[in-house]
Amino acid sequence: MTRRAFIAVIVLLLVASIAYATIYTQRWSYFTVNISQPHVWFEDPQYPNVVVELSNYKTSAIVNIPAGNMGVRLVNRTGLVYNLTQGYDYVSQYFEQYGQKNCNFSYTSDGSVIVATGNPSGGLYGGCTLRYKYPPGVIANISFTALMKTDDTNEQGIRGVSLWNSTSGYYYLAGIKNNATGQWFFGIYKYTGTTTREPGGPVIPALVDTAITGGVTSAWFSVSFQQIIYPNGTVVLKAWLYNITGGGGLVAYLEKVDSSPIYADNFGLTVYQIVNKPSAVFQIVGFTTETRVLIVKGLPYCCYVYIYDSSGGLIGSGHVNESGIVEIPLVNPSVINATISVSCSGYTYNYTQSILLGGDVFEVYFWFEGPALMVYTDILGMNFTGWLRLYNASCNGSIYSIKVWLVNQTAISSSINITQVDSGLLVYPDETSLIILTPQSTGWAGNVTLRAELYYNTYCTLYTYFYYNYSIGAFSWLDATMNIKGGP
Repeated sequence: MTRRAFIAVIVLLLVASIAYATIYTQRWSYFTVNISQPHVWFEDPQYPNVVVELSNYKTSAIVNIPAGNMGVRLVNRTGLVYNLTQGYDYVSQYFEQYGQKNCNFSYTSDGSVIVATGNPSGGLYGGCTLRYKYPPGVIANISFTALMKTDDTNEQGIRGVSLWNSTSGYYYLAGIKNNATGQWFFGIYKYTGTTTREPGGPVIPALVDTAITGGVTSAWFSVSFQQIIYPNGTVVLKAWLYNITGGGGLVAYLEKVDSSPIYADNFGLTVYQIVNKPSAVFQIVGFTTETRVLIVKGLPYCCYVYIYDSSGGLIGSGHVNESGIVEIPLVNPSVINATISVSCSGYTYNYTQSILLGGDVFEVYFWFEGPALMVYTDILGMNFTGWLRLYNASCNGSIYSIKVWLVNQTAISSSINITQVDSGLLVYPDETSLIILTPQSTGWAGNVTLRAELYYNTYCTLYTYFYYNYSIGAFSWLDATMNIKGGP
């Protein structure tokens, strides 16, 4: 190589070296600016189950959240549940008075309950019923539950829920009875009179009954009544009486096999008059023809599920199979204030279901709601505007919904909403609304808040920017990654 050529090579290498050093120096300068002491930063909210890792002078955060609170969601119901707050039109639409004993049915002023009175003119014997207008047909199982209280003391009669045969007019009645000596009973009674248009009469024997003690008048009871028809035609009747006013305890359980049965295909509310004008106040709860419930989503294999009635009695149990489904046969398929208890790997969750009917389908999910991060500033005398943007999200598993929003001392922003459609995530919108943040004396200005509902063992990661500005057209940001797990 000639001397001139050698010098040329050296010059080129020097130029390349200088150019490379210039690029490297510019990149290093960028990071030096990024990690300078900020005026706005994140802090750990010190909230239960929220674990925060802060870096880059607290302008960058990784948040790990186990969504460990269990929830149970009803996703399908085949039974009927009634809400009497719809007023009198509700009765005329779905129920009809049955019989010609001049019974009275009326609403209380708030429309929440029905008042049923036996023959208002008094006298002896007679039954009156408010029946469902659309008999569901002859079926193997009928279960019906209503709330009831007596509002008289001296009038003799039976007040309760009834299961009817729409063709014959015969019926079974599970209810509370009083007699002339002031005794109270809970029993299953059977009417097989001679006319379908005038139910009642002196013959309504008790198939089975039991004396009850304690306050009865003006106390709310739950009466559940079930008919089971076996293939040989035998009918088994089951009735439960719970004292709701007294805390929900089971007062009595009755069971009777009827070898000459009535095949009920309808249900209703009945006040049977023995002497004078007995009356009762009813609130319809629900009717079903199913005897099991399903939990179809959200639990791992071999978790156990127990269902208890309002008195703590076990009415059903089952374990989750390989497909994540648990089928639970119910002893009482129509109850109020049931408890669904889930036991998995050493932890137990209890959930109260106000109305539980056979045929209900549930899913179990795990949720979290609370602050994920706090926003602080050292510029205490100046408000600033903040908003949150979600620029990426991913989930391994199934979710119901995730919402993220901003909170200051008096207001909240709109939320970013994440749902799942098939196997993909739907995010709308990807930004919250703007919110004005007013620093407090401590430096706190607001929170990044989150609610997540995920199914067991689902993992989601959200990548977010918190933008803020003190003047129009100029803004800065902090970044946060949020990792959420479904389950403890």
